[in-house]
Order: sequence, then structure tokens, then C-alpha cells
Amino acid sequence: MRYIIKNMLVLFFSLPILLLSDSATAEIYRWVDEKGRVQFSDSPDPNYHSQALTSRVNTTNTAHSITDIKSLQRTAKQLKRERLKREGQAKKIFQIRRQKRLKNEKIIAKKKKKKRACDNAQKKESLAFRQRSKSRNLTAMRKALEQYEKKRMIRINKCQ
Repeated sequence: MRYIIKNMLVLFFSLPILLLSDSATAEIYRWVDEKGRVQFSDSPDPNYHSQALTSRVNTTNTAHSITDIKSLQRTAKQLKRERLKREGQAKKIFQIRRQKRLKNEKIIAKKKKKKRACDNAQKKESLAFRQRSKSRNLTAMRKALEQYEKKRMIRINKCQ
């Protein structure tokens, strides 16, 4: 019986104290991680420069808590706009780099194709000259050599 009366007295005196306490403070820490995302926590992160956001939350007066909620919503919207802006900029930079890389790859592929074509042309010329020069007299050999030299000069000019 004494135990019940004692608990009721404690409850009777502590309940008004709990109801009359009008506010509580809370600290929220904000930082930007290595990926550019804004992070929030109730404790500071030692790896980043954490910025403390202090907010006084009124537990009994709902008018103050509504304004605090609205200000937090505005802050959240602003932070979201900033994040989307950073992500858009990063996306543009990525696209520009990708276009440059593709352009360079096309240039390299074009050069390789041209080199293969020049090598093939040189092989064809050499083969044609060897076939023309077989079993021919000296005059025919001179003509074949002149044609070979003309084609060779044209190929060299093209392949440079």
C-alpha cells in the first residue's frame, strides 16, 4: 500500500513539472560529403567541417513549432535546389568529357583505318610490280618501274 501511495505522489508532483517545461533545444549538424551530398546528424562528423544548426523547439506552443517546421521545409527545399544544381553541373561536365572521349576515339580509329589502307596499297603496288617485271624485256621493265614510282608518289602523298 505504501508503495502505491509513494508512486502516486511521485507521479502527482512530476507530472506538472513535465507539462510545464516549455521548450527543449536540439543541435543538428550539417556537412557535405565527398560525393557532394548534404548530410544531417545529431553528432558532428570529425572527417568533415560540420556546421551546427541550432533550433529551439517549443513543446507547448504549436505556433512556434509550425514556423520552425516551415523554416526547416524552406531550408530543405533550398538545399535540394542546390544539390540538383550541383548534380546538373556534374552531369554536363560528364557529357562534355564523354563527347571529347568519343571524338578522340573516332579520330584514332580513322587514323588506324587510313594506315591499314596505306599498308594494303603498298602491298598491292609491290605485288603488281613484281608480277609485271617477271619475264619482261628491259624497256617493259622501265615502263613498269615508272608506273610503280608514279603510283608510289601518289600513295605517299595520300598517306601523309
